[in-house]
Amino acid sequence: MPFDSLAEFWSMGGHGFYVWTVVLFFALLLVLNLVSPSFITRRIKARLKRQQQLQQRR
Repeated sequence: MPFDSLAEFWSMGGHGFYVWTVVLFFALLLVLNLVSPSFITRRIKARLKRQQQLQQRR
């Protein structure tokens, strides 16, 4: 096994802060990339609905 203990795994030979910061940053970007399309779609649908309502009033 490359690491003798869990603490050594977390510290990654003194580079743990950088490694885990990048992992966290990547995870946040991944979640953002998965969630943002639904927010954008919801805004577009709401805008289209408002436009349709305005056109029906005319």
